[in-house]
Amino acid sequence: MKKALSLCVVLFMLLTLLAGCGNSKATGFLAATVPENTPSGTKTITDSVGRTVEIPATVKRMVPLGNTPRMITYLGLADKVVGLGGMDPDKINPVTAYAYANKDLWKSVPIVGTDAAGATDYYPEQIISVKPDVILCSYTKELADEIQTKTGIPVVAVPMGTLFGKDYEDALRLLGDVCGAKDRAEKVISYINACLKDLASRTSNIPDTDKPTVLGAAATFKGAHGIEGVYTKYAVFEAISAKDVTKGISDISNSNFCNDCNSAFCSQRRFPAYSSI
Repeated sequence: MKKALSLCVVLFMLLTLLAGCGNSKATGFLAATVPENTPSGTKTITDSVGRTVEIPATVKRMVPLGNTPRMITYLGLADKVVGLGGMDPDKINPVTAYAYANKDLWKSVPIVGTDAAGATDYYPEQIISVKPDVILCSYTKELADEIQTKTGIPVVAVPMGTLFGKDYEDALRLLGDVCGAKDRAEKVISYINACLKDLASRTSNIPDTDKPTVLGAAATFKGAHGIEGVYTKYAVFEAISAKDVTKGISDISNSNFCNDCNSAFCSQRRFPAYSSI
C-alpha cells in the first residue's frame, strides 16, 4: 500500500512539473500537443475571393505569384521573396521595371512556378522546399484553394489590379495588411492618386483639336503581340486625357479588342479597322 501511495505521489509531482513547463517548447511525445503557431502568433484574414485564411502575424518569407511580385515591390517587400514564378534572371529587362529593379536581389531566388506569356503553373515541391510563411497570388478561388491544399501553406489571393483602379488599391491594402506594410500601402496609393490629379490638371482642359490621335497597339495579353493587339480605355491614355482612337468600342479598361468578333479579350485580337488611324 505504501509503495502504491509513493508511486501516486511521484506521478502527481511529474504531472505538475510537466504542466508547469507548458509555456516552454515541448519535445518528444509532448510536441504533437503544442501547436507551432500559437493563437497570439497568427491572425485570420479574408482575401479578395472570400477565402478565410489563417496566416502568421509576422510574415518574413513569401512566395509571390501572378501579379503580386510587382505589388510587393511597390510595398518595399522584395527582400522577403524566397521563391518566384516564371522569371528567368538572364532575360529580365527594363520593360519589366519592377523585376529589373530587383534583378540582383532576385538572381539567386529559386523559380517555383510559371507566370510568363499567359501560362500559369506552380511547382508544389519547390514551393514547400523554400519554406515561405505565406503564398501570395492574383488567382481564382479554385486555384488558390488548390495551391494551399497541395502545399499546406497559407495562400492569400488579391485582385489582379486594374491600372489606376480601385481594385489595385484594394490589392495593395490587403497585401499591406498581410505583410505588415499598411503604412507603406497608404503612401503608395496616395502618391499614385496625387500623380493622377496632377496629370489631370495639366491635360484635361486641352481641346481635342490640339491633341494628336493615339493608339495603344502591341498590347500584351497572355504574352507579347504585334500591332494587332490593341488596348481600349487604356488607363495611361485616360490619365493624360489623350485622344484615343479606340474610344467607344469597349467599356472594359485596358482590354484587348478583337474587331472580328466585336469583343474584348478575344484570343485573336485582330487590329480594328479605323480609317482615322
